[in-house]
Amino acid sequence: GILRLPEIPAGQAVVRNARDMHMNDLLQSNVILLGGPHANPWVELFEPASAFRIGFSAHLDDRSIVNKHPRLGEQAVYRSGADAYPHLTYTILSFLPSLDGCCHVLLIQGLNMASTQAGANFVLNQNAMAPILRKARMKDGSIGRFEVVLQTQAVGSSAPAAHAIVERYGVAATETGPK
Repeated sequence: GILRLPEIPAGQAVVRNARDMHMNDLLQSNVILLGGPHANPWVELFEPASAFRIGFSAHLDDRSIVNKHPRLGEQAVYRSGADAYPHLTYTILSFLPSLDGCCHVLLIQGLNMASTQAGANFVLNQNAMAPILRKARMKDGSIGRFEVVLQTQAVGSSAPAAHAIVERYGVAATETGPK
């Protein structure tokens, strides 16, 4: 997937398992973190800067995306439904400043394996990402921060194409923006 993109110069990208990462890996470099907090605990470092977080309960299938500052028309919680088959599931796609502020981090956090895979496929789909990147483009041409909640239907551990249901551009988690 991503390592074959023409934008990634050969030999410039490094793939690491979350358990093999160190804090220095997140400093002075652009990073993609794949998986929610149970699969990749490094994503929790960025939760305070995010408008969304993954919520867990004692029941394994009861995961949700918590909208910290719901806007008009948005839900406070997007819960993965295990009662129907196929069931709806969700992904948080976040493009945020890195911990040291010099670079960026792309977080793809699904509520389960299917939604994480759907999120990764969404990022690699130029047609899906084009409207998101267009809205996130700053006046200087760079891409500004954005967060998108994606929805898809899970069929076992896979999911068809995801689509955006909540979009935030250029707003930090502590800002609620216009209602």
